[in-house]
Amino acid sequence: MDRKTVETLGSGTAALALAALLAAPAGATKPCSPDTWVARPDRPAAEWARLARWVAVARVTARRESVVPYANCYLKDKSGCVQDDQSTVTLKVKRWEKGGPLALKSLGKQYCAPPAPNEVGGLYRFYGVSPEGWIYFEKVRR
Repeated sequence: MDRKTVETLGSGTAALALAALLAAPAGATKPCSPDTWVARPDRPAAEWARLARWVAVARVTARRESVVPYANCYLKDKSGCVQDDQSTVTLKVKRWEKGGPLALKSLGKQYCAPPAPNEVGGLYRFYGVSPEGWIYFEKVRR
């Protein structure tokens, strides 16, 4: 082998090693897409309505707490992990502003959406893309 071949192989091996180091681990959490709350929480309501398949104004009648470690936590003691609020809420829909009527009773957040509202009895506008959960919500001013 000549020197040029050895240099080329050496740089290719280094590039491969660097790519392996920078790759996400197999159990890593997938990144949030640009159209999610995590990616852009200051998005105006009109844009949330455009992204949503359904929009419902609903009163929260109950909240079930569920805070769990993120799936990519590999610590033996999971209490040291970053926690994900996966609480669900029970709703009583007052009116549909888009889509619906869907059988929305107990909802959770979609991936990269804000956690459930804390106020039971509060009136909120929920924006969703599937019947399983919301992508965003906002408090409705009376």
